[in-house]
Amino acid sequence: MVSIYLDCQSGISGDMFLAAMIDLGMPVSHLKKELKKISNLNNFTIQTQNVMKNGISAVKFTVKAGKQPSRHHYQIIKMIQSSKLKDCVKKTAQMIFDNLASAEGKIHATDHVHFHEVGAVDSIVDIVGAAIAVDYFGIKKILCSHIPLGRGFTVASHGKIMLPSPATAELLSGFAVRFTDIDSELTTPTGAAIIKSFADPDLSGQKYNTTYEKIGYGAGERDLDTPNILRIFLEHKQINSNQIMVLETNIDDMSPQFFEIVMDYLFKAGALDVFITNIMMKKSRPAFKLTVICNQVDHKRIAEIILKNTTSFGIRMRLEDRIVLERKIDTYKTDYGPVRIKNGMIGKKVIKRMPEYDDVKRISKKKKESPLKIFYDLMKI
Repeated sequence: MVSIYLDCQSGISGDMFLAAMIDLGMPVSHLKKELKKISNLNNFTIQTQNVMKNGISAVKFTVKAGKQPSRHHYQIIKMIQSSKLKDCVKKTAQMIFDNLASAEGKIHATDHVHFHEVGAVDSIVDIVGAAIAVDYFGIKKILCSHIPLGRGFTVASHGKIMLPSPATAELLSGFAVRFTDIDSELTTPTGAAIIKSFADPDLSGQKYNTTYEKIGYGAGERDLDTPNILRIFLEHKQINSNQIMVLETNIDDMSPQFFEIVMDYLFKAGALDVFITNIMMKKSRPAFKLTVICNQVDHKRIAEIILKNTTSFGIRMRLEDRIVLERKIDTYKTDYGPVRIKNGMIGKKVIKRMPEYDDVKRISKKKKESPLKIFYDLMKI
């Protein structure tokens, strides 16, 4: 699994994010080739150079563009959807723009967002470029440090506005931010939208322990007393390691028949696993311990389902590390018909294979054969 850690000590912008990704190893030629797939995005050039920020070498990314019209949100989405970009890149770019549009719409009290600065070609390149970079590295997880916010004012299309800009403040709601006395825009709406689209606010600013492979340095536009650099740590593990949330609650006053529907709700909400353990509580009461494993981003929704649909008045939660094999499911033609086989891999090497249980069950019922016989026959494939 590939993950990155955004060290935003001097803030983040779209061009800083792209610059750091280029410093990490994404070729500029790849970025240019992909951007050409947006047929009506033209009249611009991309420049990169190595610059020094407080004695630290970093990549500076710049878009030089001729006069461009500002665009509505729907026009930009149409540009992306009609392009020849990969579907996953389209989806990621649209997600970033949708988050921006949601923030701008809330601030300006409108459902029809007209981008000015963000609708310009340089911002479109930054956002679509961010989606291209995430796909290029195969990034599955993004974590970030505290996000610093400047103070003062800046001039936008609507006139003079305070810093952090209203859009930036809206996008970073729930994230760990740090207000500074620096009279400059440290985190831009585009940078905030990238964080909003990928990172989990509950994990922002937390201590992050990892083994990283490489560091990318992306330079900002301004020269500050501190290095105006976004630093990105790249982590790539052959064995898929990640963190999950474990939610538990003890229940001694609910009929067991209701656990079925509770489990159904939990799985539909994204739970990775749900199980029930028989326990003995105070006063020698027989009871059940309900345990739910889920992704961190889903834990609040999962907790709400437990509290609404059980007699529990509280839930224990903890963050745990886990290691899992990469998984790939292939369909094979067999004497029993098409069967799905789950492959467990380390890197690209398959180390174990397992027929899907639902297929074994289906064939067993159809053929009126022992499921064990079906299972062992399929393991020979």
